[in-house]
Amino acid sequence: MSEEIKKAMHQAISDVMNKMFFLPVQINLKGLAVREWFSNRHPLIGAEVGLTGGRLSGYSYLMMPGAAAREMTANFLGIAEKEMKATQERDTVKEALNMITGNMLSQCDKKGFLRIGIPRLINENDLPAGRLDAFDKGAILIETEHSRMAAGIVLRREA
Repeated sequence: MSEEIKKAMHQAISDVMNKMFFLPVQINLKGLAVREWFSNRHPLIGAEVGLTGGRLSGYSYLMMPGAAAREMTANFLGIAEKEMKATQERDTVKEALNMITGNMLSQCDKKGFLRIGIPRLINENDLPAGRLDAFDKGAILIETEHSRMAAGIVLRREA
């Protein structure tokens, strides 16, 4: 990930989490692997969205424990956690990713070369800690007051 994209992604994460989900965040720069970042005790919810344009393709992703998704959803929808449905949590994770990716692209892709696909959930079987190594490339580790998240973007240049 280029420094420009990394900086834009950091800013997008901070802006979206603060403004839309009322979650102040801190980017962790310790260089941990994603599997080290998350506890094995808490199942993760994750989403990814494809990016295409010109000779570039790739994806961005966002993942977090269920408790973080519940807090984010309650804040976003203005409802109590006990009133929400699991589908709302999953939809909120997808929407958060869509907002973060769109915000990031508005900062570093001013000519609109990259197009955002439709966010989709990451298969839960791909999210146990033992399989998280696939997400290390481009990973940005995020801390909130009560939880941890990871986001990232992976771009490849096509021949």
